Amino acid sequence: FELEPDGVLLSFFIGNDFEGQEKRLVSHSHLASLITFVLSLWRKFDGQVVHASATYDDSAPTFTDEAYLEIELDRSAVFARGNPELAGRFEEALSHIAELKRACDDRNVALTIVLIPDEMQVSTALQARVVAASGRAPAEFDFSLPNRLLRARFEKLGIDSIDLTPELSAHPPGDGLYRRNDSHWNIAGNALAARVIAEHTAARLASAAP
Repeated sequence: FELEPDGVLLSFFIGNDFEGQEKRLVSHSHLASLITFVLSLWRKFDGQVVHASATYDDSAPTFTDEAYLEIELDRSAVFARGNPELAGRFEEALSHIAELKRACDDRNVALTIVLIPDEMQVSTALQARVVAASGRAPAEFDFSLPNRLLRARFEKLGIDSIDLTPELSAHPPGDGLYRRNDSHWNIAGNALAARVIAEHTAARLASAAP
């Protein structure tokens, strides 16, 4: 707030921003986090780390097929119907967002939340792989549930939001928007998201101008 912004833009990644406190305990120690990361992913990494004069490769995989499927399978719990953990994680996440909303309102600063979907929410191919690996029936998953719950609560709290899921899902499946075996966008994905966010934000700021 020392920057005196006209607005605050918060990105909420559906894939793991619902993770409970138990999954974040190790993050209190940077050394422990580093050791955990290296030990768990050393043999799973299949891409390139870009430093100095290295050339970025937009199509290079970040993880092996098996490792990435494992990551997505773990995240799929948030989409499982009747998951009792989701309610608690949902309320914890919303408590922080509501606190940010109050802080913005106190300073007359606009707040917008950007909902960023996990790749399995927009890729039917990855979604099918995750469901098959879970051993559950497709009907046991609802891949739009977290988004619906968040949007409903945002409306009640008077929070402006952008859900990027429809735009990303409408993109031709042959034209990937995510890096290979990576839940981050590639160049095309970043460009599409930037356009949608910029258009929404510009329109909102224009409507609020005196």
